[in-house]
Formats: sequence, structure tokens, C-alpha cells
Amino acid sequence: MLADRTTYCEMLLKHLVELDEQEATILEEYFIPDSREWKRMKALFQKYRLHIEQVIRTSLPTHPKVQPAMVTIGSTVTVEDIDTGEVLDLRIVPPSNLHVSANDVSYISPIGTALLLKRPGDTISVKVPMGTVTYRIMNVQL
Repeated sequence: MLADRTTYCEMLLKHLVELDEQEATILEEYFIPDSREWKRMKALFQKYRLHIEQVIRTSLPTHPKVQPAMVTIGSTVTVEDIDTGEVLDLRIVPPSNLHVSANDVSYISPIGTALLLKRPGDTISVKVPMGTVTYRIMNVQL
């Protein structure tokens, strides 16, 4: 269990380093400075960072319980469309990911943003061009 906790913490620390390296570039390239969307994404970066730091603190070997996996950048998330029953595997990627596949979802997209930090059993609803989709998170693979 200690090795799993250590690996998990190392992966989360890697996310924090990558986020620190990418944040300014993403805000500059994808958002108008001080716009509502820019402020929303800036707040998301801060919330993500604080949450990951908290998970690292509570996942240390001295803490008795490791929480179930949550959606982080790089995770593959199995979701079920509540309306259709369709099951999808979505990989959460940075917007600059050069190896995009059909199931890659940028974490700055509405669906990617809604999925970040969620856990199995959680439900999200997101407005998309065709209406609103509601997904139940079934599984998260780090």
C-alpha cells in the first residue's frame, strides 16, 4: 500500500509541476485577459492546485486511508451517458496535446472542466451545442 501511495503522490506532484509550467501559457493563448472565461479558468487552476495539495497531504503514509481515484489531468475516465446508457472512456488532456485521439477531452473544455476532481459515482451535467449531457463517472484510471 505504501508504494501505491508513494506512486500516487509522485503522480500528483508531477501534475502540479506541469500545471505551474502551463498555466500562464494556456491563459494567454486560449483566453482574453481578465474576461469571465479567463477568470473562471484561473479559479479552476487554483481550485485544482489546492485540491491536489490536500490529497497529497492526506495520502502520506501516516494517513490511514487513501481516497478513491479522482479525475486529474492525464486520467482516463469511464462515464455513462445517463440519457442514452452509452459508456465512453475519455482521457483528460492539456489543450496543447499533440497526440489527440477521438476520446481525448481538453481540460479547458466544458466537459473536461466539469470532470476534473470528480470521483466514481459523481454526476456532471454540461451544456453542449446539441443540448445538455449528463454523465455518471463510473471509473477513473490514473
